[in-house]
Amino acid sequence: MAIRPQSATLQIARALIPLSIIATLIPFGVLYYDLSKLHEQQVSREVGGELAALKSVYESEGPAAVEAMIRNRLASSSSGRMLYLFEDGYRYRVAGNLTTWPARSASGFSWEVVPLSRSTFAEPEIMGATATELPGRYRLLVAVPRDEWGIPSALVIKAAVLAFIIALALTIVAGFRVSHFLRRHMSSIVETAEDILGGDMSRRVKVSYLPVEFSVVSASLNAMLSRIEDSMTTMRAVTDSIAHDFRSSLTRLGARLEMASGGKGGEQELRTAMRDAASEVDTMLHILNSLLEIARAEAGVSGDQMVDMDLATLISDVGDLYVPVAEESGLRLNVHAAEPIQVRAHPELLAQAIANLIDNAIKYSPRGSAIELRASLGPLGPLIEVSDRGPGIPAEARERVIHRFVRLDAARKSPGSGLGLSLVAAVAKLHGAFLKLHDNLPGLTAVIQFVSKPRRKPPLSFLFKRSAER
Repeated sequence: MAIRPQSATLQIARALIPLSIIATLIPFGVLYYDLSKLHEQQVSREVGGELAALKSVYESEGPAAVEAMIRNRLASSSSGRMLYLFEDGYRYRVAGNLTTWPARSASGFSWEVVPLSRSTFAEPEIMGATATELPGRYRLLVAVPRDEWGIPSALVIKAAVLAFIIALALTIVAGFRVSHFLRRHMSSIVETAEDILGGDMSRRVKVSYLPVEFSVVSASLNAMLSRIEDSMTTMRAVTDSIAHDFRSSLTRLGARLEMASGGKGGEQELRTAMRDAASEVDTMLHILNSLLEIARAEAGVSGDQMVDMDLATLISDVGDLYVPVAEESGLRLNVHAAEPIQVRAHPELLAQAIANLIDNAIKYSPRGSAIELRASLGPLGPLIEVSDRGPGIPAEARERVIHRFVRLDAARKSPGSGLGLSLVAAVAKLHGAFLKLHDNLPGLTAVIQFVSKPRRKPPLSFLFKRSAER
């Protein structure tokens, strides 16, 4: 079943209306409670005053005067809403329009809300009463029914309904205003997205005039779009480079196979042509394998493939494999890894990255020189260094050579695809590390620097969190 999208106005109104109801009911509920208490206090003072007046008459003129006074007030309705009960020492009613004394109440009490009956067979009513015991064991009670306390409930309810209507109207207006605000500030993002869908990858969202929350989102989108554009540019460059290298290799392969199939040369020429053809196939396979390794590293690996391992043991094992290779080229490979260094890594990919650095060092080092392979613990964390005494890489080209198929002019005379350092950089990034190239004076030192300290969060995410908290 398809879900119909709802407008921001409706969603905001639906979210704010319950809040408006609560915001209206709570203060008016408190107001009603306070008014009830205020009127109850006022009634209790009136009842207390009436009781005091009757008590004064009793003390000055006696029980007969109190009885006459109560009868006169009940007959003339001068008592208004007040009810009376005047009993003698034997607890017989002398005067009043109440039948019984409150149950479980003492003869005298200042103010209590108790059930009382007006006649013998009437249902008890909740009343507020004050009582006192008089000399001669007489006692007197004056009460007012709670229904007649005069609490202005109708006025409070009317004010609450009016306040709710006003709050509801303001909520709807606020919903429209917020919806208009969102549409106005989201229009730039929508227009940019439509232009990008139309093929203009250079479009970016303007962030200078937007509120901070939208600026954070827009800046993040712009950063993402720039990353996508860079990736597409890199992909086009990689595709062009692959097509160029494969076309050259396939052209040479076709020419050698055609020459071999012609049968004009002798057996030696045929063997040479087939060996050259196999070399071209190996070159293409090497390029494909390198690209697959880079893609594997950039895609990441699952957590269960990363293990805690000793970096010193890893470079010792890789060094043992490459010492004979270096000696065949007239070089020395010195491995420095005395102390255990624990890292969490993917052993196969990290070993491949170290092997690529050693391959490059062997390829460009002069005969008789030494290559240094070292694992140590630096200020930022564990690091791996491969140093040689070759021609090195100019400072202005060190950021460029880690991209795929980038080869400097000095390297084009030697075999290679320009993918070795790209694989090392991808593996380093997979491990939360980075590849750094710097001078060895003379030569080049390639460093895979692990970062053991937690990195700070990106500033855009931090700013968005702070904005959301506000």
